[in-house]
Amino acid sequence: MSLSVCLVDRPSPFRAELQSALEQRGTSVQLWDDPFAALASAAALHADIVAVGEGDEVTAASLLRVLERRGPSARLYRITSDLAEAPLPTRSQRVPRSFGAAAVAAALLREAGASEEAFSCDVGGQQLGQLLIWLRDRSATGVLVLQAEGYERELALIMGMPVHARSTQPGERLGAIALKQGLVQPSQLDAALVHARAGSTALGRALIDLGFIEASALFELLARQLREQVEAACAGGPYKARFRADPGIAAQSDLYPLHPMSALLGAAQRVAPSSLAPALERAAARAIVERATSPAVVGWLRSIGISLDLKPTSLGALRTSLSAQGAGADGKPSADGLIVALLSAGMRLGEAPRAPGAAPSLPPPAGASMLRVLEARPAFKPPVAHAPALPAPRDDLQRALHAALGRTEAPPVAPESEPISPALRGLYVVHKSCRDPFAVIGIPHAATQAEIDLAYCARLEALDKACDESTGDTVALRKLELRRAFDRAHAILTQRNAAEIEVHKTEVQVGRASSAAAEPPAKAPLTALEPAVAAELEPLVRKAAWHEVIAWLELKYPGGNSLPPGLALLYAIALKEAPPDAARSPLAAQADRLGVRAVSELLGVGDDTAIALVVAKRALRKRQLEWQKEPPKRVSITLMLIALVIGAAVGLAISKQSISLPW
Repeated sequence: MSLSVCLVDRPSPFRAELQSALEQRGTSVQLWDDPFAALASAAALHADIVAVGEGDEVTAASLLRVLERRGPSARLYRITSDLAEAPLPTRSQRVPRSFGAAAVAAALLREAGASEEAFSCDVGGQQLGQLLIWLRDRSATGVLVLQAEGYERELALIMGMPVHARSTQPGERLGAIALKQGLVQPSQLDAALVHARAGSTALGRALIDLGFIEASALFELLARQLREQVEAACAGGPYKARFRADPGIAAQSDLYPLHPMSALLGAAQRVAPSSLAPALERAAARAIVERATSPAVVGWLRSIGISLDLKPTSLGALRTSLSAQGAGADGKPSADGLIVALLSAGMRLGEAPRAPGAAPSLPPPAGASMLRVLEARPAFKPPVAHAPALPAPRDDLQRALHAALGRTEAPPVAPESEPISPALRGLYVVHKSCRDPFAVIGIPHAATQAEIDLAYCARLEALDKACDESTGDTVALRKLELRRAFDRAHAILTQRNAAEIEVHKTEVQVGRASSAAAEPPAKAPLTALEPAVAAELEPLVRKAAWHEVIAWLELKYPGGNSLPPGLALLYAIALKEAPPDAARSPLAAQADRLGVRAVSELLGVGDDTAIALVVAKRALRKRQLEWQKEPPKRVSITLMLIALVIGAAVGLAISKQSISLPW
């Protein structure tokens, strides 16, 4: 059964394109120019999806509000070009018009189950650029996995722009790139790797902790790592590609946006000019059979002051046209590099002309892999009809993402060269790799509430100053992420201090009223344990970071309420094991009672039984993980040698003394 869409929008080319895109996806579309006419005809009340286009904001909001009351099963959308309009009704979502009709149609039909969520396909050598351009045109958001013989790459995409990468190639890892850039020495890298393994932290965080690099340098290093990995992926292949949609990828990955055309240009610039120029001269007479007219390609070229001239019919004429527009001058890319990037993005050439009886031309050498785009290739075939796009923005984070990455004419700036101040780079990198709320605010664990408030205000002031000194497209998004992190850390620490004060007041009142019977503490409900939590807590417990365990549990379960039995027992152990300056928790004085309750729930006995009491006391007895570690080998060898020397001396003393026997 096909879905029905009621589209309320004034006649325009966009409405016609959106109607065509929706009908191609197998939906029935009803068009209305006037919102009141659509409401009077009751067409909008029975549609599966209702999309209200541009017009009077008050009228649109009124229509959506009426539909929420009278059409509870319909999905409601507001199509607009202004992301900062007045708030919408509760069930309505905003869809940006600027993304194009195809992306808007995919966003409208996503939650209704009419769009593809994932696909897999084969990508030939040097053809990854065409797939990335296709995903960029459709604002696809998710993870693209590329499998080749002997290695694997993974690209995180937001609105079709790679923002994070992972590779199994040793030369593309962070340490190798840091050595290549001369930021660290081999001995420093070895020390950082040892520190990272011992503390279960990332290599970048270890480099900062040991003082080998600054936080702003780590920002540039991570951005350069992304660019090198994507450029290497574009120059390689073939791949087995898999894509899965993941709208929440922005909250999981770092953000270093890289336009696909910038990556293709970087891959083209890796080819030696001595090999590139002669190859293009030999192919100058070949005809252009298909041009790269993708909106992503055209917008990228326009941002650097180059227009894609449709008149040239041969590669040589196009090369002359690009040179006439200033390619290679005033900081613009060279004409040869642009031609290779355009060929990688989808432009195709015809067969090379040759005389009758002449031998065919040899393919480019294996070392110049990007030159293989000069070969005659079949046209790119999209793997699916509709790629998953970023859904309509639902909160300030999604709106900031759209504002930062939604423009088709994004400047082709390398991620490491984005105009962001060193202070903002440092704050962004440090907060991304930090879990402890004390470290996020930048205060010791024994800080008072006044010190917490002062540090929080200082962080906000430093953030505002760093953002004012930056002009990059992602400044607003990074500021939003940092502000959220600071607010969350300040709220956690304030809540803990307030609860600690209340516990202290209660203890004082109980001490003064010694004759009164002490009331038993209120029991927090215990629920079933979630096994997935163990994977996050395991590294913290393994390194005995008890204050981080406390902070993690109180962040997920504020005030210690609704703790599962297993986590409640772990929480009680952490309160007992944590240093005095770290155990700043409202339940620190009730760790024993909490442990008894947790054990009683796990064993299925009453919390007043001897079984629960004995087992809980044994579990809560201090037993540091460091006690289980073996002593160093040199200590063991020294003890053995001392024992042997003492034994030999005693034996020698006994052997020299004569012993007389009575018989």
